[in-house]
Amino acid sequence: MRILVVVALSISSGLAHAETPAEIATKLIDAQLDAFKTADDDKFGRQFAPDALFGVSGNGIVQAERVRVTVGLTGDGRGEITGSKKLSLTAGGNATVVWFSGEVEILFQARVSPGEPTKYKTAVRFTELAVVDGGGKWHVVAAEWGNPTSPSDGDGATIPQGTKPGTLAKLVIDPKQLAFQLPAKDDTVVVFGTDARERAVGVPAAKKLLESWKTLKLELAGGVREVTTANYGFVQASLKWTKPDGKPLWMRVLVIATRERSQPWVIRAVHYGLP
Repeated sequence: MRILVVVALSISSGLAHAETPAEIATKLIDAQLDAFKTADDDKFGRQFAPDALFGVSGNGIVQAERVRVTVGLTGDGRGEITGSKKLSLTAGGNATVVWFSGEVEILFQARVSPGEPTKYKTAVRFTELAVVDGGGKWHVVAAEWGNPTSPSDGDGATIPQGTKPGTLAKLVIDPKQLAFQLPAKDDTVVVFGTDARERAVGVPAAKKLLESWKTLKLELAGGVREVTTANYGFVQASLKWTKPDGKPLWMRVLVIATRERSQPWVIRAVHYGLP
């Protein structure tokens, strides 16, 4: 009887320690934030797959190992990140793939004149996709970070490791179709637009926000990276939005999707950001 009890407790203990998507996401994002604060590029890079692309406002989209996030998040790149505070985190997934989005407040300081450095804080949104490797280690394969603000003039961002546009790339310029391919129910779906008020969590809110953009004239411009597997897919792309007055504005987008029996792709996260 004693042996049976020990075995039962061991099995129960193993099940109890299975990490949830939220726990996996928290570990990954906490490690990234700590790396920003300590300027530890190696620690930051270890959270990402070797070919992962990281998009950040003001710094374009680059391989994760080359990210210098202060260039985008602290304005001119001369700021020093001193701390951070998570404001929200929404995560979904399964045993092999996890998607997560949220908002953090970044604290930084910059010496703009002689004397003590001036302290600042800024709100930043993020969306990431992580997958597990054969050794049980989670790595981020795609990420988008940025300050919520209006799209800007300029040129489309070049996408490293570009691919030909596929099914998902066609969806990013069709918000109405993105809305149609949301799951029937999922509290972990997140949609971020470029403006601060453009934020939706859960299917009803996500559908409403996406459909509000159905008349926008969007086109691919500057490159695409689309990756698809038997379980998940994502696309990172540069977009041009032509306003009714003919003025072109530039954005970047990350869309994360999973394969389900009900339809080829089910949209889990959409994040429109700035170049």
